[in-house]
Amino acid sequence: METPPDRDPDDDPKTVDDWLRHALAESMFWPVLVVLALAGTTLGAGILLYGLVERNLAVLAALAILAAMSVDIVVREVRSRGFGIRSRLVAGWWIASAVAAAAAIGLGLA
Repeated sequence: METPPDRDPDDDPKTVDDWLRHALAESMFWPVLVVLALAGTTLGAGILLYGLVERNLAVLAALAILAAMSVDIVVREVRSRGFGIRSRLVAGWWIASAVAAAAAIGLGLA
């Protein structure tokens, strides 16, 4: 596949951070990002509720693995260049999931 003459191939995103910055900068991606954020928050809240309220061992193991992966992502990024976009997304996912789980408990849904 050939690069169009008006585009510089060096401007293409190469890292995860570049792809995320590009997706956040383009307003046409925002509806997709909102749907992904809401779906991820719902999934995270469900995992938290099922693991912590029902005390299911398999879900608690999945939570432990997710927590370990999240800590690994944040530690690697902080060591390399500070608290960047991946760390913010991981922290935001955990916070949004916890808030959604607390809201579900508060509203009597769980």
